[in-house]
Amino acid sequence: MREVFKGWRRKAGCVALLMACMFFGVWIRGLKIGDEFVWRFLQRHHKLLFEKETITWVSYDDEGRSTFFYYNMFDCRSLNEIDLASKLIEAYDDWEESGLRPRCWRVRLTVLFIPLTLLSAYLLLWKPRKSVAASPPQS
Repeated sequence: MREVFKGWRRKAGCVALLMACMFFGVWIRGLKIGDEFVWRFLQRHHKLLFEKETITWVSYDDEGRSTFFYYNMFDCRSLNEIDLASKLIEAYDDWEESGLRPRCWRVRLTVLFIPLTLLSAYLLLWKPRKSVAASPPQS
């Protein structure tokens, strides 16, 4: 078994494949069920949303709220993507006007798991070419 994981390429390929499987699972789950994580770190609140084939991360300044960690699960089937995006933009504008210095990133999950799958296939399946020793010149 140790021979299988010899070298950095196999180890990195397995890590990339595990990450791709994780993002794929989150993508499938997000078609029906959304997850929201909220936590406080370094005087900022962070919100991570998994919903409708996307990951959204929002961070804003702490207003002295006492929330350390919060988790919420909701039904994505009743929401459409336009509603979710418009609610996020409205909240972002409100936070910006109140001086909370928000930051927001939104990424489609397919942008994450497809390249990771291809990278893992390359790292796990590609075999380096054996170098051919140069033959001495014939005269």
